Amino acid sequence: MNVPMIQQEKKYLREKLRRVVKLQQGSVTDLEQLLHQVQILPTWPEAQGVLLYAPLVHEPDLLALLEPSSSDSTKRFFFPRMQQDELQLYEWLPKAQWITGAHGIQEPDPKNWRTASLAEVDLALIPGLAFDEQGGRLGWGRGYFDRLLKKSECSALKVGIAWPWQIVPQIPREAHDVTMDFVVTPEKSFRR
Repeated sequence: MNVPMIQQEKKYLREKLRRVVKLQQGSVTDLEQLLHQVQILPTWPEAQGVLLYAPLVHEPDLLALLEPSSSDSTKRFFFPRMQQDELQLYEWLPKAQWITGAHGIQEPDPKNWRTASLAEVDLALIPGLAFDEQGGRLGWGRGYFDRLLKKSECSALKVGIAWPWQIVPQIPREAHDVTMDFVVTPEKSFRR
């Protein structure tokens, strides 16, 4: 399939799913089940560095994983911050301050977060607009996570985080699109 056709399919799918996510909302039970699915991933127990995200209103909120009861004290958590067209990672600390960044997304305040390297992350929990069971991911169209996860220093297990209505039969893919190793929903996880 040629690139313009794939791009057109992605555009159509994005438009459709933007309408869907505005109408859907995960329940507290859905979120609890999703957090459980993350914590039973085979790599969760030994993961030392976990990449999280500050959720948009329609995205699953995994911030409960930061609570001491949710994870052991050896885990370190990292969050992205947009800088030009790239994502820079910062390490979370309990008293870290947040600021509102581009597109209204909460981001680490670089004044009181430690700059981190992608090499410190061994488990990356990634949001998206849609996923398929083969690990395909459709983002919002700017490619921030694709560029981050394609870097040579990225050896992290990539896990797409989704509500059930974000799972579609197939995501059209281009060469620059990064495939997830797992996709996790409240009911189950799919391994590529």
